[in-house]
Amino acid sequence: KFRHKLHSRIERFIITVDGKEASATCIQTALISQGVTYFIELLENFTRLTPIKKDSVAVIPSFDGQGYRFDLKGDFKVRIASILAAFISAAFKSMTEDINQNTNVQTRKDIKQ
Repeated sequence: KFRHKLHSRIERFIITVDGKEASATCIQTALISQGVTYFIELLENFTRLTPIKKDSVAVIPSFDGQGYRFDLKGDFKVRIASILAAFISAAFKSMTEDINQNTNVQTRKDIKQ
């Protein structure tokens, strides 16, 4: 339940992949693009992700020799009340599990009664 209380937003997620050889740069661009896709999928599944604007996520190949460049901007938000509610819920769940374990006394089957 707590994961739905965490809000995330991506404003910019632009990665420029630099390389001297075109084939290696294309392969690196594809690998990084797939990683970005998995990261966004993870955010969608475990947080409330604000819809992403059309041009705010990109992986761009470059051959200018300046190296990898990252232009990332986003944020995560969670309310303090949500954190407290999660802690209280976890504490009560732990207490009820302990009580249930202590009350469920198992009898030995090898002893005749």
